[in-house]
This record gives sequence, C-alpha cells and structure tokens, in this order.
Amino acid sequence: MIKSYKNTIQQKKLKNATEFSDRSWLSVVEPTEKEIEKISKQLNLPIDILQDSLDRFELPRIEVEGENIVVILRSIVEEKGTYKTYPFTIILNKKLLTTVSPVKNTLIDDFANQKINFYTTQQSNFLINLCLRLIHYYQKHIVVLNRKVQKEKAQIEDIDKSDVYSLVETEEILNNIIASLTPTIHTIKKLLQYNYIHLYQEDKDLIDDVLVDGQQVLELAITNLKTVKNVRDAYTTVMSIQLNQTMKLLTYITALFTIPMLISSIYGMNISLPFADWPHAFLAISGLALALVFIAAFIFISFRKKL
Repeated sequence: MIKSYKNTIQQKKLKNATEFSDRSWLSVVEPTEKEIEKISKQLNLPIDILQDSLDRFELPRIEVEGENIVVILRSIVEEKGTYKTYPFTIILNKKLLTTVSPVKNTLIDDFANQKINFYTTQQSNFLINLCLRLIHYYQKHIVVLNRKVQKEKAQIEDIDKSDVYSLVETEEILNNIIASLTPTIHTIKKLLQYNYIHLYQEDKDLIDDVLVDGQQVLELAITNLKTVKNVRDAYTTVMSIQLNQTMKLLTYITALFTIPMLISSIYGMNISLPFADWPHAFLAISGLALALVFIAAFIFISFRKKL
C-alpha cells in the first residue's frame, strides 16, 4: 500500500498528495511486487535495495545510490502478544522522503495521524523525529517487559514450570531487541553525525536527544536481560532445592518402611520360625515393627540437620 502526504509550516494539516510529488512523504506499507517495481522506477533506485528492505532479517545500514540516501533501521512491533523487530527503511532525496515497512507499524500511524509535529518540507527534522519515535517504542515495550519480570521476581516463592517458560521467552525477546537496537543506534549515529543530510541548528539540538535516548534504551534492555537471567537462575535454584527436599522426604519414608518390610519378609518364609505357634505372634511382631519405626523416626528427627 502506497500513500502520499504533504504539509508545510503554513499548511500544518497533513493532506493526501500526488504520489512522488515534491517535498512530500511517501509511506509504503506491505508493498506488492508491482508497487516495489513502481517505486524503483520513480526513485531510480535498484530494486534489490527495496527487496532487501522487506527482508525480515535485514541488518541496519546506510547506502547511497545516486541522489538517494537509503537508511535501513530496525523497528519494534507488537505482534500476537509478543514483540518482534522488522526492518524500517527511510529513503531520502531532494524531492521527497519515503518510508518502507514490510508490516503494519504503529510508528507510521503516529505520523500519519499527526500525533507528532512534523513537516514534510523539512526533511532533516522529519527524519530525526522518525528516529526519536522509533526509539520511543523500543523504550515503551522494554518497560512493559521490565514490569513483567519484576512481577515474576516478586513471586519467586510460588514458581512453577510455566514461570520458567515465560522467563525464557522474555529472555529471547530481549536478546532480539538488543541485537536489533545496537546496530540501529549505530546507524542513526552515523547518519546524523557524518553529513549525510543537511542539518539546521534546531535539528542539531535534537541529535543529542536521539543519541542519548538510544543509548539509555539500550542500557535498559541490557539491564533487563541481566535481571531476567538472574531471576531465571534463582528460579532454577529454588526448584532444585524443592526437588532435593522432596527426595529427602521420600528417602526418609523409604527408610522407615524398610524395617516392617524386613520383618514381614522374614516371617513370610515357609520355614519354622520363633513364635510360629504362639496365638498372639502377629500382634507382637507388628508391635515390634511399629516400635522400631517410631525409634527410627525419632532418630531421623533428632539428627535431621546432619542428614
């Protein structure tokens, strides 16, 4: 799907514009092959680059093709109750700014609905705001994951198997976020600091915000990952302790029941045994076995700290 928007300082409201018109924003979301070919021809851009921008595993980078500056970043998207990262491509030239996303992205919707103040005629400012919003969503979702981890951490005494699975899933998500966010921040830093685009003074003031926010979000993700690992290790330790206690209890029970089993097995032999003809032999032998069980239990309880 291709949509074109345009606004100016004088005309602040974002309006639909003719595709590929000067100083406009071309939003491309989930494009078809025909739309990719159309964009390639209109921008005079190799189709391979556009196809790369749709590859789910494409890494962030900057490429210069003729008059086009192609910036491939990675954006975080909430999908089916989890978080995934996808390439988010920004193409700059003298005429327009183009964004390409292989999936529907709330980041695009925020600008299309003008939740962010921007003007398509001010490309550098628009670009910086795109980067800021991209990092904002990383931070937002990482904070949600952090709350989830802290909640599980507080319930460490009531753990079960599902909690461990949940932590493993969270750890995988954070690893994916860090693997995507690290090169994304590096690419943004390279783009904004190495004269790929012309920056005005007010734009330069925003660059520090982008880089500082990006670094803080990355550190937050790394901290959360460490917390997840620590909580998971604590869960594993607690479960191991619980298992050891269960095995110890079963060992005690087995040892206690060994005594009456030993006596009953002896008197189950088909040979002459003491008290065989005594009418109260069963009660006497059962009482003896029970007494020995109580004596053994008393010994276990008295020396349980040493066992």
